[in-house]
Amino acid sequence: MSYRGHITKAGNPVLRSILIQCVRVGIKSDKRLKEFYMRIQQSTKGEKKAIIALARKIVVYAYWILKKNVTYKELILGRN
Repeated sequence: MSYRGHITKAGNPVLRSILIQCVRVGIKSDKRLKEFYMRIQQSTKGEKKAIIALARKIVVYAYWILKKNVTYKELILGRN
């Protein structure tokens, strides 16, 4: 199923809040995440959309980390 459109607030609000906190920490501590955030923010999308885009990226990373049973560094560097 492919869905395209605006992001909804149908999910868990507590999880959403936690993800936003993770984004704020990630921007300060991870160069790659900060570069992604800055690129989205500066491409006329704005701060809020950049935060949500980065939150989604973090969720995708978490999925692959759990699926492949690797660390974040191994995932980023491409080692399996």
